Amino acid sequence: MKHIGFLWILLVAALAAGGCNQNDDGAESDAAHERIVFTLASEAPVAEYPGAQIGYTFTVEYSAGVSQVVTTIDGIEIENSRQEYPDAPASTTYEFRYSLLTAQAGQTVDFVFTATGADGHVCSIDYPVYVYAARAEIDIVVPDNAPSEVNIDAQPELAFDVNVSAASGLMKIRTLKNDTAIESLTKTAGFTTDKTDVYAFRYEPTSGDVGQTVKFTFEVTDNDGNLFTTDYTVNFVRTASSELDEYYGIPVGFNRCTSYGPYLDVDACQVYTVADGYEKCADIDVVLFWSNNATTIGMAVCGANTSNASTIYNASTMTAMGGVADGDQSDVIANWPVRNATLFKKTSLTVDEYAAIFTRDELVAAYENCPEAESGLANMLKAGRIVAFKTTDGRYGLLKVVSSGTGNKDNAVFDYKMEKQQDKQ
Repeated sequence: MKHIGFLWILLVAALAAGGCNQNDDGAESDAAHERIVFTLASEAPVAEYPGAQIGYTFTVEYSAGVSQVVTTIDGIEIENSRQEYPDAPASTTYEFRYSLLTAQAGQTVDFVFTATGADGHVCSIDYPVYVYAARAEIDIVVPDNAPSEVNIDAQPELAFDVNVSAASGLMKIRTLKNDTAIESLTKTAGFTTDKTDVYAFRYEPTSGDVGQTVKFTFEVTDNDGNLFTTDYTVNFVRTASSELDEYYGIPVGFNRCTSYGPYLDVDACQVYTVADGYEKCADIDVVLFWSNNATTIGMAVCGANTSNASTIYNASTMTAMGGVADGDQSDVIANWPVRNATLFKKTSLTVDEYAAIFTRDELVAAYENCPEAESGLANMLKAGRIVAFKTTDGRYGLLKVVSSGTGNKDNAVFDYKMEKQQDKQ
């Protein structure tokens, strides 16, 4: 039985398929014979818990005929594993089943399958299996009434008790938010009993949580060092602003993206494709593209009236992306009868500051008080960047980059908020 790393097992298993090794008993090498070929009927197990039954079904082929196949561990033949073939077929099926032992926990069991040909040629192949430590007896019970959605205006704290037990005793309980530990919720002492605890989960959501589905992970470590986790997800919302419209998780494509269009109508929260350009041009406020320029590489947004938009969304793009390249109703941006002049400012607002903006006055101030010069283009945008914008009819908004994509065939994801249409003064 070998003690080798789990990643090494993966490598050995990948190399094992179909192989034939030199034997230690002085048998002739493979070079003097055609190969005995082992072919697995299904994927070989790599790691299992004690008590699990694992199985292998091989097709074993050898032109001189197969006389027997046997399985060993550390050179010891496994009982009932030997199969003999008196007729020495050129191709046969060999099946092997084995239940992993508790004593093998934490070790690697190397199963060696050896076939002997009718001419005495011997060939073997091995498949290692890592045996996990026995499953820890740890329970984490999140209450059935734990909410799946929380309005932070009505419920400023998310609170409930989690029942925890560990047969070998409790060492530590902690909570992770989106895989990052909340240190204030780590508990290493003061458990209800040595083996149980009523764990008080308490979390005060921030404005930055609004519109997000947050994953909390309850993690328990027992006195044997075993670790067990349970996930709990909750969506945080807020009472809608009477002055602003807010949108979350809007995917918009770059100039060669086939999954999502590159044009955004901020009023309707509608994304349009390249082929929609001419027909919907009056409604399009934001044009997205990916810059391949070495000095400005990355995600960019612009107004339809800019040279950037005309340069990117030209006849070549229309031809490639399904738009109309020629004629009076060409989708080429330079031919649109309406090209909205949206203006942008790259702000220094944080994600939490963005989330806290709730009124029209705050929205206007985010744009007007930003010292950056307004422009028809905002480029080199990264996730977490907040861009203030003003539409051609003078209405204000903020765009948050959730993800910025990786190239012109990819897409970005936005959250954004803007003043309601009736609030325009």
